[in-house]
Amino acid sequence: EVAEGVPPKLVEDYYSGEIMVEFKRVTGYTINAKRTIMGQTVESTYTLGVQSEQTDSTGIERMVTWTLEGEVLVATYPNYDGKGMVVRQSLSYLDNKMQTAIKVFKVDDEEGW
Repeated sequence: EVAEGVPPKLVEDYYSGEIMVEFKRVTGYTINAKRTIMGQTVESTYTLGVQSEQTDSTGIERMVTWTLEGEVLVATYPNYDGKGMVVRQSLSYLDNKMQTAIKVFKVDDEEGW
């Protein structure tokens, strides 16, 4: 299901394109995230466990808290849609080279990828 007002071409480009995500530990509990989606690159720096603002590749700003749960990097958005919807994204690597990952989304009680 596509949100109202989202052009079908944007959705098609999003699902057919490659998404590149690069995380680097800067110091201690600080990480740098570089995401490239549909030709748009956004870089952000986060402190694990501290809520901060994130801008996605479409320019939408949201509050997020990044944490590490074992070897899983987790982003929790307390108000993803501006109406109180809580979204949790977890990123787990599937190979030892850390080049292939799976991202799992949990929206309220629903989970998928």
